[in-house]
Amino acid sequence: MKNICIKVAGSEREPFDRTIQPGTTTAELLNDCGLGEYLLSLRNSTGFFAPGENLYAAINDGEMLYATIPACGVY
Repeated sequence: MKNICIKVAGSEREPFDRTIQPGTTTAELLNDCGLGEYLLSLRNSTGFFAPGENLYAAINDGEMLYATIPACGVY
């Protein structure tokens, strides 16, 4: 199992800890945290984890992840 910390970007909410098991996907983690509509990334990352991505394999123990509301608008 890996211990991680999640910070909700743009909020005053304190970062919170989670423990994930092998095979945990991005969508499973976000849904478990009540953040199902958010995107998840690492600090200074140029991209987001895909919803079905095996998050456990993609990150290190003790990692800080950032949950961000997707940007949308009129183009």
